[in-house]
Amino acid sequence: MKTYTETEANELMMKLTPGQSMITSIRKVAGGKFHLELAEKIQKTSGTINVLSILNAGDARFNTSGARRAWAPAEAAMLTSSFGIDAEQIEALEESEKMFVCILNPSLGDVQLRVQIRETIEGDDYDNANIEKTAKRAGKDGDILTSDGAPIFSKTYVVGAAKGAKVEHTYLVSDQESERKAKASLGAEAPATEEPLLD
Repeated sequence: MKTYTETEANELMMKLTPGQSMITSIRKVAGGKFHLELAEKIQKTSGTINVLSILNAGDARFNTSGARRAWAPAEAAMLTSSFGIDAEQIEALEESEKMFVCILNPSLGDVQLRVQIRETIEGDDYDNANIEKTAKRAGKDGDILTSDGAPIFSKTYVVGAAKGAKVEHTYLVSDQESERKAKASLGAEAPATEEPLLD
């Protein structure tokens, strides 16, 4: 089974196009289990695709949105039988050590593994104790986004979807976006001036 360096895995992930997913790595965790990491570039705007990012997949300047990642626990036997991952190689991993496998469009029969986003204001204990780190932000270092005053958490899950099917995501409209739209609407509806028209 071919393995990759982290740099090679990141380069392959940059080349993903909407609808493609990839198992990037397998990590050994406690209890004899393994976590698979799944990556997918999510196309948020419905009905349109960023063609420039596809035509320039190798140029980071055109890849405005990175791949989202989700994790799922799995048994070694399932990773071997379903994805051809070498059981001896992953069993030999130290706990928390990763092996980069880069399996494109992994599937269980007719069901492709995909990443699903579900935004919520109901954070778990870790989220609520680490809001500065876990809450959704306006850009990488921007302000924390809120909905009805509560921080938004953008959760990702590994889900199964029929090949070619659209995965439904849940996005919350932030207070900041609502405010921006309201200001834009007020600007569009500004009353006309009373100045006379020039001939």
